[in-house]
Amino acid sequence: MPGQVAGDALLARVPCVGGNGTTERLIFPDLCGHGRDTEQLFDIAARLLEHPHDCEAVVQRAGEIGRDKLEFAVVAKRLEAFFRRIAR
Repeated sequence: MPGQVAGDALLARVPCVGGNGTTERLIFPDLCGHGRDTEQLFDIAARLLEHPHDCEAVVQRAGEIGRDKLEFAVVAKRLEAFFRRIAR
């Protein structure tokens, strides 16, 4: 299922390198596969393994993005606003 790996990574508080789904692009924009080749993704993964503080920063930022864009309450409000607009 698209985005499942990125969503699981977010919940497990680990980075998700590669992937080209919406969730990867939203939550891990600096690590997703969109517009990157295999060598670039390998370099990203190697950097995260060699520099744990970068890994921690990525996970923290992903959590912030997740709370802003994917948290249930946020999505529920957006859906409510959407359906109110189309019901008019």
